[in-house]
Amino acid sequence: MSEFTLMPVELHSKEDVARLACALEKIPKPVLALRKDDGYMVGSIGEELQDGSMLFFYHEESTVGDYLCYRVDEGRETAYYSQDASPLPTICSPVIKFKSFPMRSPSRRGDGRGKSQLLPVEAEDLQSVAKMGLYRAALDEPPGVLYYIPCGSGIFGSFVRASEDNGPVLFMYNAHPEPSSGFLKMNPSRMGRVEFAPSPSEPGYVYLKIVRLKDCPDFLHLPSDGPDKPPTD
Repeated sequence: MSEFTLMPVELHSKEDVARLACALEKIPKPVLALRKDDGYMVGSIGEELQDGSMLFFYHEESTVGDYLCYRVDEGRETAYYSQDASPLPTICSPVIKFKSFPMRSPSRRGDGRGKSQLLPVEAEDLQSVAKMGLYRAALDEPPGVLYYIPCGSGIFGSFVRASEDNGPVLFMYNAHPEPSSGFLKMNPSRMGRVEFAPSPSEPGYVYLKIVRLKDCPDFLHLPSDGPDKPPTD
C-alpha cells in the first residue's frame, strides 16, 4: 500500500474553497489549513488517485479563523473566516490546522502515469460532463463538482472513477469559456440545455457547483493551449 500524501491543486479564490466545502452539502466538509511559511494553504480534500494520494484543492491565505463561512444573498456569494459559527442560512465549515502534512509534487508530468495519474477524456458537450455529476445526486449524494480550468480558452471537467473497485480516475472535460456565475443549472427532465446561475435558489432545477482552478495543472496531461475551438457561452 502506498504512503498517503496530498497532491496540491491551487484554486482561484477563497470563494472557490468555500463553495467546494459548503455549497449544496448536507454536512459541510472540514477545511484543512496547512502551514506554509507565514501563512496557510487552506482547502478541501478531493478525489483519491490509484497510488493512494489525494487531490487537495486549496487557496493560500495569510490568516484563518476557526470557521470558513459561506452564504449567498440575492445571488451574491460571501465567504469569510470567523472565530464563531454563524447561524443559518450561513454555512460554516470547521477549519482544522496542521503544522505539516505529507505532500507530493503536482508537476511530475508523465512520471508513473500508467500507475497513478489521471486519464483525460474529452466529452462531446458540456451536458455530458454535467450528467455524470447529476448521477451522484441520483444516489442521494451531493452532485459532482464541475471544475473550470484555464487551459487554453477554458475547459470544464469532472473527475470520474472508471469502476467502483479502485479503477483509474478519468477526467472528463469539454471546452467552454469561463462563466461569471458559480453554479450550473439543469432541468433533470430536459438535459439538452445547461444554464449558469449565481445561486442555487430557483426550484425545479438541479445545481452543480463550479470551482475554478488558478492554473492549468501539468498532472492532467492536457495541452497547455487547451482544446481547440471552444463553443460560445
